Amino acid sequence: MKRHNLLSTSIKCALITAAATASNSVLAQDEQATKIERVEVTGSRILREGAIAPAPVTVISGEQLINTGAVNIGEALNNLPALGNTYSMANSGRFIGTAGLNILDLRNMGTDRTLVLVNGKRHVSSSAGSQAVDTNTIPSVWVERVEIITGGASAVYGADAVTGVVNFILKDNIEGMDFSVTRGFADLNSYNNEKATFSYGSNFDNDRGNAAFAIEYSGQDSLNALDHPWTSTSFSSLRNQAQTDENKDSADFPDKILTPNAGYYAINNAGVYALEDGFTNSFNPDSSARDLYIGNNVDGLSCANCDSFNLGQFEEIQPEFERYNVNFKVNYDVTDDLNVYFDAKYVNSQGESIGQPAFFFFDSDNSIKIDNPYLDPDIKARMEEEGVDSIMVNRMMTDLGRRVENNTRETTRFVTGLKGTVFEDWELDTSVVYGQTDLERENGANMILANYFNALDAVEDADGNIVCRSAAAQADGCVPVNIMGFGTPSQQAIDYINTVSVGTSTIKQTVVSGSLANGAIFELPAGYVGVAFGAEYRKEESETKEPDNAEGTFFNALGEDKGSFNVREVFFEATMPILTDLPLIQDLVFDTAVRHADYSTIGEATSWKLGLDWTVNDELRVRVTQSAALRAPNISEVFGAASQTFYNVEDP
Repeated sequence: MKRHNLLSTSIKCALITAAATASNSVLAQDEQATKIERVEVTGSRILREGAIAPAPVTVISGEQLINTGAVNIGEALNNLPALGNTYSMANSGRFIGTAGLNILDLRNMGTDRTLVLVNGKRHVSSSAGSQAVDTNTIPSVWVERVEIITGGASAVYGADAVTGVVNFILKDNIEGMDFSVTRGFADLNSYNNEKATFSYGSNFDNDRGNAAFAIEYSGQDSLNALDHPWTSTSFSSLRNQAQTDENKDSADFPDKILTPNAGYYAINNAGVYALEDGFTNSFNPDSSARDLYIGNNVDGLSCANCDSFNLGQFEEIQPEFERYNVNFKVNYDVTDDLNVYFDAKYVNSQGESIGQPAFFFFDSDNSIKIDNPYLDPDIKARMEEEGVDSIMVNRMMTDLGRRVENNTRETTRFVTGLKGTVFEDWELDTSVVYGQTDLERENGANMILANYFNALDAVEDADGNIVCRSAAAQADGCVPVNIMGFGTPSQQAIDYINTVSVGTSTIKQTVVSGSLANGAIFELPAGYVGVAFGAEYRKEESETKEPDNAEGTFFNALGEDKGSFNVREVFFEATMPILTDLPLIQDLVFDTAVRHADYSTIGEATSWKLGLDWTVNDELRVRVTQSAALRAPNISEVFGAASQTFYNVEDP
């Protein structure tokens, strides 16, 4: 889509500009300003001058993010080399309860090791049992810039910052109205997305206060892999037919070749069964027999340019998604030096993930008995000839409905605090943060296995009616099902076999913190010494309730996770200039930070950082950091109950 080109251009410009200037912070917008302003840069609580930062910081402005045209700002950030696309929108449906999430993953080392902040403060998670923040909950219209630091951040911000921090800096005072509408179209398919934002803010009481609100909507269509020419072709790794005993050791003749128009032939939507000629038998829509063409390039149960099955029909390139985001903020100067602020938000996001249907692959329970009245007479005659009383059917139950997961999330967050200057030259920042995310997960087309097998075992009664063999199942409303041929199951049978399972999760976060910082506590020959220190209390809570009707279904049986922890932390940071204005040393600064935490789950833990910042000249700068980072276990890792999953084989 065209928005990808815009995105690449913006990101490249940002990186080229950063490399050319060797600057790691946002430049002042007024190029005529001569006064050096002390600003807070991600990775430190000490106010610093201009572009000086204790560690490399990548900065993307809010304007650049908006100009990419991306509906979700996380999608734009994932194009940076430092971020993996682990939980981009396209990948968000990989796990249960994650459809519609956009979670950041620094260095591709796991979302649990990436700390996401908003204005330097923690944000409630959007994924149960973890502390992963959904970037879709952040108002893009108010983003001033995004600062990314990839190392040494645990000593400043605490656990989860093992790989670094992504800090969303929002605009302070909003004045006037801002309105925008964006709509995106795809060139190669019918996919489209849209986004609309509205923001208004105004000063009051002789500019001592400012109040603003923002409303944001975004949405996108679902895009199936078969609807895009780049992903519609099925590939499979097949045996190299050109390999012989003479050339098998040559690098020019590998064992396997990735082959287009290839895949399994032993399973499809109509059903595949084996008689004496193997799994080359299928069904027509009227349940009569059909021979599969497997061609000449066959490897096990796969073939190329044959009647293979394209599993891409069950893959989504993009999920259907819709989001509403409402934000309000107000701040007021209670004195000339102190400002009180309050922020509130409500976000409603709905993501849909459409996956594979229920399926049976070499499951002997999924068999058609010879007395099944739906069985075609010709197939029955052949079974009698070969002396078998049932046929096992490999089948994707697509006509019973693809499994659908609808996730509805509601996120509320409130922040209130006091910041400003106290004791003449100390910067104070105290705040209380409370956030809550409520998730309702609805899993549709969830096959009740007992009902399915009862319906599959069909017979004729004395009156010639097709019924379920089990009398108990009949009394329970069993409706027989015919799976021989795509489209053969009746709607009554589908309604009997499938159910909808609904689970819920609630995530809560409470943070109370306070800090004091002074960027110039006293002066040394090389410059001013700066310090910052403070304390923080944080409580995380998460509870997941699984549906009562999930047991005995095709859906994985999940344990109900419920737990909480609290942590009390104190932190200290200092920056000390050592040398200045010497040959090959324009500035040499020593930085250090330490953070001590006491967790209710794991006990005490300490993280620290030591660093040297050596500015050789205006063109060359060297920074060295040694740090010890920590990641305390999340709620699901401590309190998570056992859950069912699919068996995984690691094949080297």
